[in-house]
Amino acid sequence: MQHTPITPCSLKEVHTANCGFISLIGIVKLNVQIHHIDTQVDAYVTHDLICPMILGRDWIQNNYVNINFYTNRIYLFNGLTSTALLFKLFRDPVIMSLSHDIVIPPFHTKFLYDHVLIKSLDNTLFTPNVALQRTRMVLIPHSLLHIRNNRGVISVINNTRHSTMISRNTPLGCISSSTTTADINVISTSSMDSSYFSLPSISLLSCTHCNCCNKDLTITTNTISSLVEHIDDPVKKMKVYIVLHRYSSLFDDSCLQGITCKPQNAINTGSHSPVAEHPRRVSHLNRQVINTEVQKMLNNTMIEPSNSPLIAPFSVHRATENVGVSVHRTLNISGRCPPCH
Repeated sequence: MQHTPITPCSLKEVHTANCGFISLIGIVKLNVQIHHIDTQVDAYVTHDLICPMILGRDWIQNNYVNINFYTNRIYLFNGLTSTALLFKLFRDPVIMSLSHDIVIPPFHTKFLYDHVLIKSLDNTLFTPNVALQRTRMVLIPHSLLHIRNNRGVISVINNTRHSTMISRNTPLGCISSSTTTADINVISTSSMDSSYFSLPSISLLSCTHCNCCNKDLTITTNTISSLVEHIDDPVKKMKVYIVLHRYSSLFDDSCLQGITCKPQNAINTGSHSPVAEHPRRVSHLNRQVINTEVQKMLNNTMIEPSNSPLIAPFSVHRATENVGVSVHRTLNISGRCPPCH
């Protein structure tokens, strides 16, 4: 892929939501041509990480882009032109499974020789198992494979602080034919003047706000050229870029510091674990009495719902002359009550 020289950026590394980190080489401006319209996109450059999409929020806003997954197209300038987002395959996919147990160390990438029910096939598209990526917290990129002797090679990335084990015969994804023709985005080879970069634009893309809290962080886009450098055909290489749009949430690195918010109004439960212990069993009649009294206290603003992730230790019972509170676990109820008599 031809591009302008990479410009150093003030942001050297970003932290992912799963406590990993990504080192940034710099920033580069790419020229993306969609039919007769030329557009430009700024992309962060990394060593070996796939990206969810090469088009960030700044590109979407400047070009009035609408990404429609129902029609499978990207629309520019309110429908002035459009192009296919994800190309469709018409052959039934074949499952690729793991041939043996593996353990991936923290912050490591492993290349796996996996089994597939195809003897030999060139230029096949591998689509990863989304459920496996979510449960094992690993990244499995899309790739174009050459199947030889019922085996293909894929990469699995563990970007967490702990080892991850994947058992034998686990479905890693599926293999499909990639010979279907599709109209896709084309990256122009025209060169640009590197002096176009300005300090304000770089500082905007190097925002350090916590996206988990204020949603003000510009979407970070990363190059994946190192992962697809073995693909000689530029059209097939671009197909791999486009298919990553579908799984953008798996590669979201917008939370630079992770989730650092502390739970508000947390209740100290002492030696009683709010998660491990079940509530004390009561009869149906007593439960109705409790629910009625709790609703009265809620209506009188004596207690209020809590946003705490813990289970508040409250229960209501009738006394001789007043309503009191004793220990019982009710989900998300906390507040102040008159003392028991």
